[in-house]
Amino acid sequence: MKVILLVIDTLRADHLGCYGYHRNTSPNLDRIAREGAIFLNAYPSDVPTQPSFTSMFTGRRGIETGIVSHSRSENLSETYPFFTETLVKHGVRTAAVSTLYMVRRWFAKGFQYYMNPYAGVKRKIQQVDAEEINSMAIPWIREHKGEDFFLFIHYWDP
Repeated sequence: MKVILLVIDTLRADHLGCYGYHRNTSPNLDRIAREGAIFLNAYPSDVPTQPSFTSMFTGRRGIETGIVSHSRSENLSETYPFFTETLVKHGVRTAAVSTLYMVRRWFAKGFQYYMNPYAGVKRKIQQVDAEEINSMAIPWIREHKGEDFFLFIHYWDP
């Protein structure tokens, strides 16, 4: 099993060609969409990023976890397992390329490898571009190609 979860933070469907946008803003995503499936009624359980991603990894809505905003006063209880922890228990290698760990430490939960393109750089986490993310993700994929893995790749740029 090899799973790569690509997430493009703040991406809007109405600015993608595969959803009818008139400008050529997403040729690669449009090609993938032509070869795969398009979901016309897909909605996040929570917004913005922190509640949405916490929900994605715990399987619980923000109203249950208490993570409903970007507030620094909200903290995730250690009792909520991440699905990545279950994958590790079943022998699946887990990795992430993301800056989320800089925002909330719980985003590293269950990941055996956490590649942080932001480390040591003084700038906003949203300024890490796809080239930096890919420079970490692609070598990791090549190195672990013979293993079962789950790789979470988090992009910020449009």
